[in-house]
Amino acid sequence: MMISDKQINQVVRAYTNKVEGAYKNKVEPAEQKKVQKKDKVDLSEQALEIKKLQEKIGPLDEVRTDRVEKIKYSVDTGTYKVDGQDVAAKMLGRAYAEKLFSGNE
Repeated sequence: MMISDKQINQVVRAYTNKVEGAYKNKVEPAEQKKVQKKDKVDLSEQALEIKKLQEKIGPLDEVRTDRVEKIKYSVDTGTYKVDGQDVAAKMLGRAYAEKLFSGNE
């Protein structure tokens, strides 16, 4: 395969154009500092209020230790009683709600 002078010149021009283009697009470090911007976030009043509320309730325990201790004591002493009708009503209510929300009626 013969490579002509024309083909060599085309390759040199293409390479030169590519290098010159990269050089033109190159930003000097001094200019880079001017171009860099910091990100900024603006929160709505509602978001700020939610944040305040989350900070207030964040450290609270999800477990109501006073109620847990009371039930533990009742179980340990044998005085804890469960109403079967209440348990059945809650089970049926939960099953109905799951069926209703799953779309299977």
